[in-house]
Amino acid sequence: MNELEKVCVLGEIFNQILTLDKTFYQLMITARNENKTETILE
Repeated sequence: MNELEKVCVLGEIFNQILTLDKTFYQLMITARNENKTETILE
């Protein structure tokens, strides 16, 4: 495996982690907003 291939693989892994991170962040925001809505209803 040469240097360029290593960089490509690392980039791919990094991209996957970033995508997961964004998805998790979206879920957190959604959950927080749902909690706010419940609080208003009480």
